Amino acid sequence: MNIAILLGGISPERNISLLSGRAATHALRAKGHSVVAIDPAKGLDGTMTDEELAAVTANEVTDAELAEFKPEQLVECIHSPLFNGIEMVFMVLHGRYGEDGYVQSLLDLRGIPYTGSGMLASAMCMDKTVSKMMFQISGIPTPSWVSLTPEQADDLDLLAEVQRELRGPVVVKPNDQGSTVGMSIIETGVVDDLAVAVRLAAKYSKSILVERYIAGRELTVAVLGGEACLLYTSPSPRD
Repeated sequence: MNIAILLGGISPERNISLLSGRAATHALRAKGHSVVAIDPAKGLDGTMTDEELAAVTANEVTDAELAEFKPEQLVECIHSPLFNGIEMVFMVLHGRYGEDGYVQSLLDLRGIPYTGSGMLASAMCMDKTVSKMMFQISGIPTPSWVSLTPEQADDLDLLAEVQRELRGPVVVKPNDQGSTVGMSIIETGVVDDLAVAVRLAAKYSKSILVERYIAGRELTVAVLGGEACLLYTSPSPRD
């Protein structure tokens, strides 16, 4: 099968995606597939050579590096001849413009099948506030939360009210990022600490989620064909 692996992208999780994509490229080739690795952040020059894949490191991407990439380059790449003859796309993009339905919608327009959830499910799951609303509607317990805007980081009276409402340690995170990008756990109860955390999250999103911290295990579960499979579990950082 002719497979294109989408890796890299333009989110702060870019380098994590590059590492994962390299591993997926090797694994699929070992299974006998014809595989091309494509970084859509580079537009029409998105095809990565084996030498470029081998040179990928775990170093975090800088803000300056990310500033060089534009969403328009993703559109140019996916609607280019690079995808002619591709039978399936293996998605390894992370974060915004990777897991939020953006790229999925572009592939839908080209009629190219891809791994993972579709455009609507991807968009809803990437939006933490929408996901929590869906949990509530479905009767699934979720920690209490408040949504804030970047400007509200300077409203100390409002932040004090948020702390009183959520009672206890809180988690502050961007509303539409993953891999703990921009996340903080505030246990001090100090309003200024909460303001600093909101400002950090605001670097990555125009909407910030503040929710009550719940101690417990982290579980990663894949669902395939209606069956759930536990992939990863970790102890709580407070255990």
